[in-house]
Amino acid sequence: MSPESHNYNSSEAQIAFDKGELHHSNRRFGEALREFKEAHQLAPANDRYLFKVAAAYHNTEQYEKSAEMYAELIERLENEPFCEALLLALAYRGGNLAMLGQFDEAEKLIERALEMDSVSVIGLAMKAQLKLSSGKPRDALDFIRRAHEIDPGNKIVSAIRNRILNHLEPK
Repeated sequence: MSPESHNYNSSEAQIAFDKGELHHSNRRFGEALREFKEAHQLAPANDRYLFKVAAAYHNTEQYEKSAEMYAELIERLENEPFCEALLLALAYRGGNLAMLGQFDEAEKLIERALEMDSVSVIGLAMKAQLKLSSGKPRDALDFIRRAHEIDPGNKIVSAIRNRILNHLEPK
């Protein structure tokens, strides 16, 4: 590939990525997924693009595909000494696996993320998601409270917290 071709692909990938971000911010997750996939296809070595593809699959409720993309990202980042993207990929993949009922594997990944950073808001939120998905909403509440204390404005924490509270309401 010539340098000019590489630059063209990089700029086209960035344009697709920026469009994906715009769609995502407007909650048009299907369109965001399409744009993030295009960015990733044009610049497959870019971890940020792969991360956004995985997140977009999650937002379109394609948890299995999202978990696959996070697994690919984990594999890429595995040898980094400490990498925030690795921590997030571990936690989010664990959250997706919890949604799919794969609780043992989800637990391992989330625990690994929390070993990297015991006060990771996303790690704690995904632990809460795991507990909720595995039928333990009271345990979930403990983890989501810790995450909420650290970052009360986090949208992911708020969404999981609301699901837990709705689950605990008397029927």
